[in-house]
Amino acid sequence: MKLFLLNLKTNKSIQKLIPLWLAILFGLALSPYYIGTSIILGGEANYLLNYSSQLYMLQHQWVDRFGTGLPNFSTNGAGLQLYILSLLENYSENKTIPNFLLVFS
Repeated sequence: MKLFLLNLKTNKSIQKLIPLWLAILFGLALSPYYIGTSIILGGEANYLLNYSSQLYMLQHQWVDRFGTGLPNFSTNGAGLQLYILSLLENYSENKTIPNFLLVFS
């Protein structure tokens, strides 16, 4: 094991391939959850499935939600991540691509 770690530290080309192999490994490990129409949802009960409507909602001072509404203290507070997910949602018919990026970001 010690010899392997020494070899890994000295060989820079192997170090550059490690993130690629990990991405392939994680992609294959999560592929059963994305086959068909299933997607991974968050465990905190705040499921964003329509990122464009979330962007529209965050642009206003009053958020009309759950029939009552609440003030929005961070108008235009959507981060770059929400813009990218909304862009991917609009350009792709597949809902699993933005969801996959949401899980890994």
